Amino acid sequence: MINFFDEYTIRTKGKREQDIPKNWTEAFNYLYQYTLEVSAKRKKVVIFLDEMPWMDTPKSNFISSLEHFWNQKLSKIDNVILVACGSTTSWIQKNLLQSRGGLYNRVTQRIKLEPFTLYETELFFKSNAIHLSKQAIAELYMVMGGIPHYLKEIVSADSTTKLIDKLCFKKSGLLYGEYGQLFHSLFKHAQTHITIVNDLAKHHYGMTQSA
Repeated sequence: MINFFDEYTIRTKGKREQDIPKNWTEAFNYLYQYTLEVSAKRKKVVIFLDEMPWMDTPKSNFISSLEHFWNQKLSKIDNVILVACGSTTSWIQKNLLQSRGGLYNRVTQRIKLEPFTLYETELFFKSNAIHLSKQAIAELYMVMGGIPHYLKEIVSADSTTKLIDKLCFKKSGLLYGEYGQLFHSLFKHAQTHITIVNDLAKHHYGMTQSA
């Protein structure tokens, strides 16, 4: 809520509400009033709500407030587009794409961001003047999975071994410690999941419940 209000204050240049909203209903009402003002001056207004799954904290009533915000207010303004974004696919599926409540069938367009293909990865490196062999590109692709955020860390045409070592095993590398961070960002009891994955990794032929 505080982060939302901080961003709202920046966008409104501190000229509107000064009090942190008490709940999401009040926060969306702030946004609605500001949207009315802006939409009257512009041909199109885009509201971008990023990382919505993390806004939907327990007992926050985020979804019900969002439903009311869209159905009763925002959808009635012709020149407004609401972009709902989140990195947790399951949350997007459950609460937006497969909603049975007030957001049922409200999504008009879906944007699924895919990783680069191997060919697109090669083009990405060339566009950044990084000249690597096809074998090196393939090896880096297998390590990073075609994720642009990771690929942009490759800034020189060193050997694949050096590039991976710098990125994954040096303390200053982007992916150093990423293994644990991913679990903690996704799961409440991250250590339990880490232990399970670590145990599975020790048994190349899998494990049974009794193992």
